[in-house]
Amino acid sequence: MVRAIAATAGTVYIGGDFSSVGGKARSRLAAVRAGTGAPTKWAAKADLAVYALVMAPGNKRVIVGGRFQKLNGAKKVGVGALSASTGKSVKWTSRPIPTRKDATHFSYVTDLVVSDGVVYGTADGESLKWFDGRFAAKAGNGNLVWLDNCYGATYSGFVRGKVFYSVGHAHDCSSIKAFPETRPRTHHRALAETTYATGRDSTKKGTNSNYSKQPVPSLLHWFPTLNTGKFTGQNQGAWAITGNGSYLALAGEFTQVNGKAQQGLTRFGTKAVAPNKVGPRASSGLVPKATSTKRGVVHLTYKRTWDQDNTQLTYEISRDDRKVHSVKAKSNFWYLKGLSFDDKGLTPGSRHSYKITVTDPFNNIRYSGASNTVTVHN
Repeated sequence: MVRAIAATAGTVYIGGDFSSVGGKARSRLAAVRAGTGAPTKWAAKADLAVYALVMAPGNKRVIVGGRFQKLNGAKKVGVGALSASTGKSVKWTSRPIPTRKDATHFSYVTDLVVSDGVVYGTADGESLKWFDGRFAAKAGNGNLVWLDNCYGATYSGFVRGKVFYSVGHAHDCSSIKAFPETRPRTHHRALAETTYATGRDSTKKGTNSNYSKQPVPSLLHWFPTLNTGKFTGQNQGAWAITGNGSYLALAGEFTQVNGKAQQGLTRFGTKAVAPNKVGPRASSGLVPKATSTKRGVVHLTYKRTWDQDNTQLTYEISRDDRKVHSVKAKSNFWYLKGLSFDDKGLTPGSRHSYKITVTDPFNNIRYSGASNTVTVHN
């Protein structure tokens, strides 16, 4: 089958898992004339399946990704570059994909996209801790820009501006100082991260990895939820992502998005065109606990909640339905640190109850339940 296509005005390059094209022997890579479909003399070779093809800027290089361990007979694991005119291998320096061990221990490239002279790749790793994340490399020579070692397969990517969006089922992004592994495991099926490096990986390198302490991007605060569909039996949500200046489009076998029925196709808009109605999440920890052990003072404690598309929220505290305090605090689903407030100058012996109101930058509101009623200490 053909799994990947890249094209110029005159030539269509194809990759997949085939052995001939138009009666001509071709080993998983071929080029045909755009006008007729007739195979050209271009005859690069891969020893295993090709899953992704993109043209480097200028259309002189074809970037190839997949399961292969060799290109044109020489070792080149998972990703490499070919001359668009001759099919010969050209310079590609980085090695984001670890060498295959056997039929059940390997990683491979699932998708490639190009933006501003950089190739962004997504990967799927089979078996424990084999590379599952994303990488960026210079299109002109393959020099590594960054590599994130999140675990949980990635299937497709899309660049918009300075953000690289991807879909898969990530479950551990501690390597980029984001969400850790949980028990039971929790999957996050759509992610956004910077297109540029912001730090270095300080965690243990993955199985058979060629890199440690390499540059890494930052995960951005965008966490839509997709359920898993049943069509393929692979328990996945989205398989592909693309977009334009205003929208992202996701396709796959999910049947729900953000808890609402939405099957197979969905889209997300920039804040200029989106409804912007996703607000702070409900949380039992938001209900404040009130104690009074000092004269005239009530001490309140409560936990942050989080919002799928805003990292900073405003927490307003009301005493007996009258605002007494407001604070802004950052949070996400893996960092819900407690907050506190001392309500001072109260009349000893008086009794009070408190509530929390949480507001995001789009004025979506979440209300807590009422605290216990507390008697102010004498």
